[in-house]
Amino acid sequence: DSKVHLNRKKDLAERIIPLLLPDMTAKPRRRDIDETAFNSITDESAYWIGYMFARSYIGRRIGGQISIEVRVIFKDRNYLRRLKSFLKSTHRIHGDSANSRFSFRSDAIASALERYGIIHGKKNRRIIPSLIDNRNFRRGILDANKRTRPLIAQLYK
Repeated sequence: DSKVHLNRKKDLAERIIPLLLPDMTAKPRRRDIDETAFNSITDESAYWIGYMFARSYIGRRIGGQISIEVRVIFKDRNYLRRLKSFLKSTHRIHGDSANSRFSFRSDAIASALERYGIIHGKKNRRIIPSLIDNRNFRRGILDANKRTRPLIAQLYK
C-alpha cells in the first residue's frame, strides 16, 4: 500500500531532519526585546528616535507583527550594536562586507514610534512638536545620516 510507505517516509524524515538541522524547529523562535523602550522620552530614547527617524524602515502588517529594520553601511554597524543594547534585544545583526542590518518585529515598538511621527515607509514621516527642540533627537538624526539637510530643514520650518 503506497499510503503505508508514505507514512514510513514521513516518520523517518521527522526523526532524521532534527538530527541534521538541530537549530531548525517547526516553531518560530522568540527573541527578546524591550518593547517599552520608546514609551517615554528620555535623553537616550530621544537620540534613538531621531536615529530611527532617519535610518529605519517600518513595514506594513502582513499577517504577523509589524517589522522594523535599520540598515547602515558596514563601518557604521557599531550604531546597530548600540541600538540593540538600548533595546535589550537578543536579535542578531546581519550583514556582509558592505552593509549591516538590524531587524525585528514588534507591534508595541511600531506603535510607540508612530506616536513620534515614524510611520511605515519613509516619505510621510513628520517630526512631532515636542521633539523639534530636543538636542538628543537632532543628534540622532545627524548620526544616522550625514546627508540629512532636508530633515534638518524640516526641523526649522
